[in-house]
Amino acid sequence: MKKLLLLAAGLCASMAARGQTTPPGKLVWSDEFNGPTLDQTKWSYETGTGVNGDFGTGQLDRATDRPENVAIAQGIAGADGGALRISTRKETYQDRNYTSGRINTKDKGFWGPNHRIVARVWPQGVRTQGQGFAFWMQGNEAPAGVAQLTWPQVGEVDIMEYVGSIPANNLGTVHYAYQYNNNQYADWNHGQHGGYYSFAEQQLPDAPEYLRVDLGAVYRVNHVSLTWENNSKSYLIETSLDGTTWQPAYRTSTGPGGTNDLTFTAVDARFVRLTGTLRVNQYGYAVYEMQVFAAGGTTNLALNKPATASSVENATLGPALAVDGDPKTRWSSGFRNPQYQIGGQASATDPNIGANGWHEYGIDWYADRMEFFVDNNVYHIHYFNDGAAFGLVDGKNEEGEVLLNGKKTLKSEYSNLFPEWHPFEHKMYAILSAGVGGSNNTYGGPIAASGPIFPADVYVDWVRVYENQVVTATTPAQAASLVTGFPNPAETTYSLPGVAENSLVKIVDVTGRVVLQTQVSNGAVDVSSLRAGLYTLLIQGKDAVRQLKVIKK
Repeated sequence: MKKLLLLAAGLCASMAARGQTTPPGKLVWSDEFNGPTLDQTKWSYETGTGVNGDFGTGQLDRATDRPENVAIAQGIAGADGGALRISTRKETYQDRNYTSGRINTKDKGFWGPNHRIVARVWPQGVRTQGQGFAFWMQGNEAPAGVAQLTWPQVGEVDIMEYVGSIPANNLGTVHYAYQYNNNQYADWNHGQHGGYYSFAEQQLPDAPEYLRVDLGAVYRVNHVSLTWENNSKSYLIETSLDGTTWQPAYRTSTGPGGTNDLTFTAVDARFVRLTGTLRVNQYGYAVYEMQVFAAGGTTNLALNKPATASSVENATLGPALAVDGDPKTRWSSGFRNPQYQIGGQASATDPNIGANGWHEYGIDWYADRMEFFVDNNVYHIHYFNDGAAFGLVDGKNEEGEVLLNGKKTLKSEYSNLFPEWHPFEHKMYAILSAGVGGSNNTYGGPIAASGPIFPADVYVDWVRVYENQVVTATTPAQAASLVTGFPNPAETTYSLPGVAENSLVKIVDVTGRVVLQTQVSNGAVDVSSLRAGLYTLLIQGKDAVRQLKVIKK
C-alpha cells in the first residue's frame, strides 16, 4: 500500500453509534471468519515484499501465508464467534527480520458505488511507532484495451489506516492521479485527501487552541484587532480579571481572515484570550498581531506584554511574537492533524486508544462521493467531481473542515481529473494488511528506538458489504470566491490572476513543511527555486487563506 501517505467492557462490543450514517441495505457479501481456516474462495494471500521490495512504503517485513501470520482464532473477547488474526512478528525469515500477513479479494469480491463496505477490527498489538494495520481497497477494473492500471491512476481508498505512532486516531484517505500520464507512474502524479478520526472526540480532531495576553493591570476594553496569517473559521474573544474565570466578549463562525477589527461592549479585564474552535485547513492557527485597546483609547495595551498559548508549531513561532508589534512575525499553534508519538507503548487502559477495543471502520460509497466513518460517525466526505463540495467549479483539489450534524468533518474534492478513468466510479477489491517499519511519512514511520513488542496481533471479527441506500449529496453552502492559477505544471513562475499584489503566499511540500514564503509580484509567484514535485500554495486573501495545488516541473 502506498501513501505519504477498550479494555474490559470495551472488548465486548463496539462503541455505540451516534447516528450519522445512513442505515445499510441488503447484505450482499460477508466473511464472518467462523471457519477453521481462511476461506480462499473469498480471499487470496499476497506474499513477498511488494513494490520496490518494501511495498512502496519503506516497510521491512515479508508477507507470508503461514498460520503464524494469518489464521482464524477462537475465543477472542468481544468477537461474534471466530476472528481473523493477522500478525507481524520479529523473526528471521528468508531475507527479512520481520514477517507479516496480507490478504485480498482481488477478482473474487469487488464492489463499486452504492455499497457500504465495513469491517469490525481490534488492532490489539499495534501500539508503537513502526507498527501498522490497514483495511483498504484498490481498483479491480481498467479501461478497455488496458491490461492493468498503474498506481495511483487505479485509485486507492484507505478505510482504516491505524498506526502505533498515532494511536488515538484512524486515517481515512483517497489516493488518485492528477493525469492519466499514459498509464505510467510518476512521482509528481499523486493526489490525496485524508481525514483523521479521533476516538476521543468521535469526529475530525480539532481541539480548541488559544492565545492569551496579560495586560498587567485592569483596563476597560472594548476593541481587539487581529491580523491573521492562517485564520480560524470560528473563534471567540474572552476576557478575565484573574486569568481563571472567563467571559465571552465576541464570537463568530464566519471568520474572514486578514485583519479583523472587533468591537464589543466595554468590560473590565486584565487578561484577554483568543480561542479558535474551527480551522479553515489542517494547519495551525497563526496570528501576526493581536492588539487590545481600552474604550476610547488608541494605545495597544497588549504590546510586548506576557503572552501564553495552548501550543506552538515550533519554538520559533511562540506567542510573544503575536504581541511584539512586528507585522512580519507570528505565533502559530500546532497543526490540526495528530503528530507522531515517538517511542513508548500506547496506553493499554485509555479507552481513546484505538488498539484498546473493537471498532467498525467503513465507507458509504455513493455515485458522487465516499463517506468515511468509524462506529457510524462520519468524519471525511470525498466528492468525486469539481465543485461538488464547495460549490464552485475551479479546477482545484480542495479540502476544508465543516460542521455537519454538530460534528467536525473534512470535506474534500475532487478525483475525476482526466477522461480516461474516474477511479472511484469503478469497482474495487478489499485488502487487509499489516506492516512493520516505514519511511517518515508512511505506515507510522521507522521502528521506534525503544522497540515495539512482537508479535503484534490484529483481529478482524468480520468484513461485510451491503447495498447502500442511494442518497443525494447535500447541496453545499455558497462558497467564497476562490483563486485560480496557471500554468500547471509550472517551471519558473506561476500566475495568480485576481490575487492582490504583495499578497503573502506560503508554499508547502507534501510533508506539510513550508519550503518557501513569498509575495505576489506582477501577478505571479516565482517557483524556480523549488525542486520538482507537488506543492500546496497557501494564499492570504482579505477574507480567508486559499489553497491550491501546483506541480513544479
